[in-house]
Amino acid sequence: MIVVNSNNPFPTTNFLPLPNGDNLAYIHSRGDSPGILYLPGFQSTMKSTKSQALYHFCQEYSLEFASLDYSNHGESITMSSDHNTPPGTIGRWMSDALEILDQIAENSSQILVGSSMGAWIMMLLAQERPDRVGGLVGIASAPDFTSFFEKEIVDTPSYLNDMQTMRYCDFPTTYDPCGYYRIHQEFLQEARLHFILDNNDGSQLNIGNHIPLRLIHGKKDQDVSHEVSSRLFHRVSSNNKKLILVDDGDHRLSKPDELEIMIKTIKEII
Repeated sequence: MIVVNSNNPFPTTNFLPLPNGDNLAYIHSRGDSPGILYLPGFQSTMKSTKSQALYHFCQEYSLEFASLDYSNHGESITMSSDHNTPPGTIGRWMSDALEILDQIAENSSQILVGSSMGAWIMMLLAQERPDRVGGLVGIASAPDFTSFFEKEIVDTPSYLNDMQTMRYCDFPTTYDPCGYYRIHQEFLQEARLHFILDNNDGSQLNIGNHIPLRLIHGKKDQDVSHEVSSRLFHRVSSNNKKLILVDDGDHRLSKPDELEIMIKTIKEII
């Protein structure tokens, strides 16, 4: 059972100054190796139910823990932040995560835990810093998720018209307080540079056979089909990989029994 201390749910928020003047919010707790670096999803934050469970797991086992709010997410202070400009790019958020991995995470070996879009960032980091990665755990992995928006825009005349006239359109969602995601054309175009499933060459992702890969996905995920994790599983070249499907799991995978699956999975690869 995961025991959460309500008096100490997260480490104190700190800020990492970036060369462009932005300040990247992060949380970090020192500990033993391997460290756990949690990568949140799109429009999600470092202070979530999954992050809290991971932090208290790390405290229990004296492991290092870190997470971040990407630029224009949560507590991160971004110089140009308004709803009428792109909130960032996949490349920018990967760079943010690299800053935390390179400058904040202290142990040489880090287990990257990525939720939804965070699993896409996780895979990109594994290719950039394979020597720092001790394991990969994807939760409801959503690599190339921007292709979902692209398809819906093409299939929906009102979205297509908005994109052509305003260079953005608003997608209804229950995950954002505004009630919608504002998706900009520039965001979609840049994201294609980082596709790992729909890159058309059919090549496998080589993360190194020594790196354990675990992908957890709910069969009742209405936002990102578990088939996406299956595609990623088969795309990755690894001798140590496992696909874990949760029968009643949705996209959040934040119920107590689902958090237990996440923690159990991490224990297996430590």
